[in-house]
Amino acid sequence: MFKSLVFSLLLTMSSLAYSDASLEDLTISSVKITEVETPSDLDSVSIDYFDKNVVSEIGQVIGVVDSLIALGKKIYPIIEAGKPVLSSELPVTHVLPKLENEVNDFDLTLSMMENWQMPKSRSYKVVYENIYGMEVISFTFTVHFQYGGSYDGKGKYLTGVFVSATELFVAWGFEFSASTEVVSITNHGTLANPVAGLSLKLSWAAKTIVTESQSSKVFHVTGNGLIK
Repeated sequence: MFKSLVFSLLLTMSSLAYSDASLEDLTISSVKITEVETPSDLDSVSIDYFDKNVVSEIGQVIGVVDSLIALGKKIYPIIEAGKPVLSSELPVTHVLPKLENEVNDFDLTLSMMENWQMPKSRSYKVVYENIYGMEVISFTFTVHFQYGGSYDGKGKYLTGVFVSATELFVAWGFEFSASTEVVSITNHGTLANPVAGLSLKLSWAAKTIVTESQSSKVFHVTGNGLIK
């Protein structure tokens, strides 16, 4: 009888210790963001994506500033239900000339533009750690864009701007999602010779039964090919 009581007590203490350890495993301690080298296959994604989809997916008007107009989708998910959204399903954003006193046929406008430079990509890795320093969530996101396009010999515009997610790892017990939002457009040039600027906000959220963490990062790309 005594041995049975001792065994039950030890089993209960062990279960409580395991429960506490499990809760600590699910407690987020830190979030780190570092720039990483963009894999060559992601560079090819931006080039292929531009060639196949940019002209055919203009999207809706999401902003107008000076002689610039942004088209695409204002907010879209890049990670849903713990899985990256396929790059072929992601919308792209364009910042194109807003033509005065003319019917804006943006498909036609884009097809008449020239001097586009090769697409650029910039990648970052996000890592979540628990209180033991163990990696519980990690993913890499990449900002893709094409820049420098001119219309009628003027301006430097943007096209094919989108954010993709890859190399996603989510430990058991965690929920994770991420989305991209077009925040604003800016003219870094003049009314007669615009230089497009586009701000994108990447937001992500991690949840467990004991904690919730939300983070975001804003990027700005320009028609000169800069990204900050």
